[in-house]
Amino acid sequence: MTQFYACAMNPTAYSSQFIAGAQDNGSQQYNALGINSTIEVTGGDGCFTHIDQDQPQYQFTSYVYNNYYRSTNGGASFVGFTGNNTGSFVNPTDYDNLNNHLYACNGNGNYYVI
Repeated sequence: MTQFYACAMNPTAYSSQFIAGAQDNGSQQYNALGINSTIEVTGGDGCFTHIDQDQPQYQFTSYVYNNYYRSTNGGASFVGFTGNNTGSFVNPTDYDNLNNHLYACNGNGNYYVI
């Protein structure tokens, strides 16, 4: 059984691409409608995911404690771009599509902007 923490949808018209962070099962990428197989794009505990809504070639997955991966090629590959091991285990994040910033908890009352 797979439990998802979060899911992001590609905004491109007629796209069937989703990425979702799964507990103990990494971040999974869906590329077809319906119940189907997925591709694990990053491993470990998948947490919050984001797809930039006006530049969908930029996609983000996360691992526990503020460890993030970014794709600049529409999800074909992901590269780790920060890992400071702070915040919560499953750290809440949000993405500002207009200003291209990822916001995350960095600790009690502190925020991390990437």
